[in-house]
Amino acid sequence: MATRNSYVACECHSRIETVMIGYYDYVLGLIPGALVGLTAFLIAAGMDLLIAMPVGAAVAALVAGHALFVNGPVATEHETAGGSAERPRMNAD
Repeated sequence: MATRNSYVACECHSRIETVMIGYYDYVLGLIPGALVGLTAFLIAAGMDLLIAMPVGAAVAALVAGHALFVNGPVATEHETAGGSAERPRMNAD
């Protein structure tokens, strides 16, 4: 007589934490959005692809340039004052 194996599902509880979306998260979403979205909008409005693509790419480049040079990332006090090269460990749980 064959016996069947019984499997017990793991009762793991996952914890959902609130994540703050920052400026650079919006920038990372806006770069492809400007490239693809603006290009598609301009093509739908009747502009030629050879003109719409560089316009969308220029807007995406302006967004990336603004994020890098106008509102550039800065080091926090913890990163500059500590002087330690070791970063704090992240807890995966």
